[in-house]
Amino acid sequence: MAAIAATVLAGCGGATVSSSESGGGGGAASPGITADTITLGMVSPMTGPFAALGTDGQAGADALVQTVNAAGGINGRKLALAVQDDQYDPKQAVAGARYFATQQPVLGVWGNNGTATTLAGMPTLQQAGVPLLFPMALSTQLSTYDRSFASMLPLSAQFQLLSDWIATQPNLAAGKWGILYQNDGTSSEVADGFKKGKTALTENVSFERTTTSYATQLQKLQASGVTDLVFIGNVNQISVALKEADQTGYKPQWYSSLGNTSPDLAKLTGPLAEGVITVNPYAPPASDVPGTAEFRAAMDKYEPGKSQSMYALNSWVGGKIIVDALQRAGKDLTRDSFLAALQETKDLEIGGIMPPVTITATDRTASTCIQLAKVTQGVFKSDGEPVCQ
Repeated sequence: MAAIAATVLAGCGGATVSSSESGGGGGAASPGITADTITLGMVSPMTGPFAALGTDGQAGADALVQTVNAAGGINGRKLALAVQDDQYDPKQAVAGARYFATQQPVLGVWGNNGTATTLAGMPTLQQAGVPLLFPMALSTQLSTYDRSFASMLPLSAQFQLLSDWIATQPNLAAGKWGILYQNDGTSSEVADGFKKGKTALTENVSFERTTTSYATQLQKLQASGVTDLVFIGNVNQISVALKEADQTGYKPQWYSSLGNTSPDLAKLTGPLAEGVITVNPYAPPASDVPGTAEFRAAMDKYEPGKSQSMYALNSWVGGKIIVDALQRAGKDLTRDSFLAALQETKDLEIGGIMPPVTITATDRTASTCIQLAKVTQGVFKSDGEPVCQ
């Protein structure tokens, strides 16, 4: 039986809870595990201005859950998902983490969306020993919790890897590189990482979260001769920047991070999106590889009309790794046996979405590569081969 969601109000800061029909259970060694169900949690924004992050992530997770359950489940058990709405608010994220740490038993918390909110809730999960499984979060701080498993490298490492790779490409290395980023801790890691790499940074300029025009920053970048521009902000912000640059005739090659590998970019900017390149931990959802084809088919079947975004794909990829570990952990499942199996993941193939996944107790990052994606006829497609550490 597929997980069926029902929304109720939880007593934890007013966050809403969407919980599966058959969840909870399990003793101290087996939270979230019953004779017939394995329940996982998720804390993400389901309402508010950043709701798309969470609703997309939940859609990808639900598609994976329903695919697994339709095939008979895992060692006699069906998967279930319980979701807390953090409204992209760190305080609500702490409340959501506390709910899963103290009220709703779960095997682990899977696929959270948002770096600041994930980090806010992590100490609560850590204190209770609740695993944090493959969030869409980009910070070096995730590695400080030994039961935290990352989907991808933090932004600093991704852009250091990009900088090192650029230096090996004569045409790209000849350009003048600049970075335009939101002035927060996570986004500033992009400039820090790029500077650690082998490509010189001509200019880096920041903007505040509340900024509505980037004309001043773009003018400075243009005056510095920047030909290749990395923009770190959300899809609405880069859309405004693209339009303002076009109005002044400034036409650098645009780059951005995985959060903007979204069909919304072309919807918001039309032809200005063509040629924009993003840095991703794995192939974008529209890629022509078996793994993304399976993801799209599952989304079409179980989550029709939902956005097939990187947030949805991140949940799907993390879920694939979780399911593999659950299968290997066997029928006598406990949280510890699941974690042991997860840390013995070796050369797991996920249909070409990313290079084979290996996870150990000391290296808990699923993707240690970057994959460039370029907008081609309004759709992000893989651009070249993965670049790995």
